[in-house]
Amino acid sequence: MGAKLPRGTLERLWRDPDHWQGFFYVCEEDPRAIVPKRNPIMGWTINLAHTSAVTQLFLGIVTIVVILGLAGATRSPVLELGAVVIVIVGTVIGCRSLAAEDRYEE
Repeated sequence: MGAKLPRGTLERLWRDPDHWQGFFYVCEEDPRAIVPKRNPIMGWTINLAHTSAVTQLFLGIVTIVVILGLAGATRSPVLELGAVVIVIVGTVIGCRSLAAEDRYEE
């Protein structure tokens, strides 16, 4: 990761309505591939201007499908439920970590 941005930069970029096109966030200056949605209670979205955003989204979907597919193949409700919990918790932790301003700002 390169040099950190001054504190408050990501918030300013994120709040700028020019960086939102409908539900989509597009901001080349924002180094985050994953950002909170306009209403942060609703989760996260990808920064379509980030070079690795589409790759990360694709890999995330593939990972979820593989984990749930393997758990479903066992035909064990306990393993299926465990896989769902792991996917949900892992997704939330990953998104929170990748969208955290402290990672990118001084």
